[in-house]
Amino acid sequence: MNKNNYREKIKRSIVFTEEAIDILEISRQAFYKHVKNGRIVPVRKASRSAVYLKDDVLKLREELKPGRTKHLPYLFDAKNKRIEKGEKGK
Repeated sequence: MNKNNYREKIKRSIVFTEEAIDILEISRQAFYKHVKNGRIVPVRKASRSAVYLKDDVLKLREELKPGRTKHLPYLFDAKNKRIEKGEKGK
C-alpha cells in the first residue's frame, strides 16, 4: 500500500468532533457527556480538538437509536426509519 492510499484510508476512518456530533445528531453538550462517561474515546486529543474513530461514532449512534425512537417517536416512521426534515407531511 503506497503512502497516498494509506492516508486516504485513515481519512475515511476518523472524524473530528464536529463531524461526530453531526453523525450522532446530538448537541455538543450531550456529546461531551458521552466522552466524559467513556462511551466514546478520542484516539488523539490536542488542546482544542480531538479525533475519533468513525466506527466508534457509528456504534454509539446505533446504541442511541432505541432511546430516540422511544422518546422522540415523531422523528421516525413505522419502520423506525428517521424522517428527514420537510417530509413530515408526506
